[in-house]
Amino acid sequence: MKAVYWFRNDLRIHDNQTLVAAAKADSLICIYVIDEAWFNQTRFGNTRIGFHKLKFLLEGLENLNQKLQSLGNKLIVKVGNPVEEVKNACLATEATHLFYAKQMGFYESKEEEKLKAELPNLTQKKYLGQTLFHVNNLPFKHNKIPEVFTEFRKKVEKYSEVNKLFESPKKLPPSSFVEEITLPKIEDFNIQNLSSENYGGLIFKGGEDAALERLKHYFWQTEKLKIYKSTRNGLLGMDYSSKFSPWLAWGFISPRKIYWEIKKFEAEIEKNVSTYWLIFELLWRDFFAFTIQMHGKTPFLKDGINQIKKHWGFDPVKFEKWKNGKTGIPFVDANMRELNATGFMSNRGRQNVASFLVHDLKLDWRAGAEYFEQQLIDYDVCSNWGNWNYVAGIGNDPRENRWFNVVFQSNRYDAKAEYIKTWLPQLQNLPVEFAKKPWEAKPEQLAFANLELGKDYPNPIMVDERW
Repeated sequence: MKAVYWFRNDLRIHDNQTLVAAAKADSLICIYVIDEAWFNQTRFGNTRIGFHKLKFLLEGLENLNQKLQSLGNKLIVKVGNPVEEVKNACLATEATHLFYAKQMGFYESKEEEKLKAELPNLTQKKYLGQTLFHVNNLPFKHNKIPEVFTEFRKKVEKYSEVNKLFESPKKLPPSSFVEEITLPKIEDFNIQNLSSENYGGLIFKGGEDAALERLKHYFWQTEKLKIYKSTRNGLLGMDYSSKFSPWLAWGFISPRKIYWEIKKFEAEIEKNVSTYWLIFELLWRDFFAFTIQMHGKTPFLKDGINQIKKHWGFDPVKFEKWKNGKTGIPFVDANMRELNATGFMSNRGRQNVASFLVHDLKLDWRAGAEYFEQQLIDYDVCSNWGNWNYVAGIGNDPRENRWFNVVFQSNRYDAKAEYIKTWLPQLQNLPVEFAKKPWEAKPEQLAFANLELGKDYPNPIMVDERW
């Protein structure tokens, strides 16, 4: 059997059913394709990949290549059209089998359909490896997923089981690709780093080794898992939450690996509400994955999952201010500047900046979803677009209005304005109350802070008077 393994968002050796199956081949080509379409501008002027996201991916590909080499194989990385590059690899090596991981997004599924059409005589094997629960273990059919998370969670918790981990291959068949491999580097791409600042101390490195090291740190070295539920709404630093999402998004770590490590932690250290809550968050991830798959293209369209007709406007000036953290609302701006500087933002921050874009600026929610896709190192197609459907009020959410009062939120979650002052250092010398609402400060206070309204902070472009 001559095989090609098309790596997608399953960039790991451990708990990888696809790799286990492909390892039975006589020869094996391992390939990853950086989609050239990611670098094209979208309708709202974004791209599908930014500097931090690409850097994180390239680090992970380098790590994957090292691990494949230790097993007797290697990774080929191409830049182009994934369907065409994979097809060419199959034809050039006279492959009899193609292996890849099933993806849940609509456009990713279309790639799979195109490959079947392009290579009708090739045996194609795909496996689901990105969710905690396998679709075959769900207590409902894949096209009958409950529309509300609570119903999904209760049924899954009662009737479903998490599969055991797949053993990692000890050895892989040799690659028939004889050319010297040079993996691409960030310098090979004409891609701009929007911000070189990193005041927040966030350090993310792509790859399976870094993912497993993070798991070890958060669970066993610091035992932060014990207090996860009480700290998960934090804003500053690495350890207020697990930070597993970047590695989960690319498949550098398996959700099942995290689950069974939690179970081990519960048996050896402590079982409490926090250990349950991290599993709860993995269930949210599954819910979005199966929901997006079930609804096909609609989550990506203007009217969303529930096809609710709303008027969505778009103002490029306001959108640029939102993207660059210059809206005049410090809590919003601090979060957006963190995103641009690191490729990451807390869950609390995401809810607030998304709500602000949609409900206060009245801008098309898809513009925000696209920008998150560009910037986030933990971009996951299902979680991202599912959450933006939620915020826009067109998703599967029983509550009609998910508006967040961003000043109230900053008072609650950043009471001393530490987060705001970290990412907006020009506000360092302002009293706390004015750091959160600089438009209420007196001119002499703003001068003391070396801040000029209309320059660093224009008059707030709010459209709601509830503040």
